[in-house]
Amino acid sequence: MIHTKLLLILALLCTFVVLPVHAQTLTVIHAFTGANDGAFPYSGMTWDGDGNLYGTTTSGGKKGCNSDLGCGTVFRLSRSGLAWVLTTIYRFQGKSDGWNPFARVVFGPDGSLYGTTQNGGNQARGTFGFGTVFRLTPPRPGCQAQCEWTHTVL
Repeated sequence: MIHTKLLLILALLCTFVVLPVHAQTLTVIHAFTGANDGAFPYSGMTWDGDGNLYGTTTSGGKKGCNSDLGCGTVFRLSRSGLAWVLTTIYRFQGKSDGWNPFARVVFGPDGSLYGTTQNGGNQARGTFGFGTVFRLTPPRPGCQAQCEWTHTVL
């Protein structure tokens, strides 16, 4: 009986104990413009070993794809001092390379980024195509000027 009363008192005390709550801070590191940087980043992000973030936008980039919004992009966010800098590493063309990447990209064991698109690919008979699986191979190490990632439909 005494144990039951002690447990009840302990449970009531625990109910009324207020734990400190730490404030959360939201910091916008990039606001998309809908132009060359992309638009509508629906999916999650992927970190690399150097602390860069990689992601996709379903629109923006190159105009086309039966939309004035663009075909979508793959981008990297890198730290530069206290700021983040967005670099678009691929703009979908809206043809056999695909368009509208709705999912995140992931790194494979070879260091390339892999992802999917919702549309594009085989566009026989005037269809939009049913999407692609793609690989983006990074530029060779030491490349200094305008080194682009290589896009391959798998």
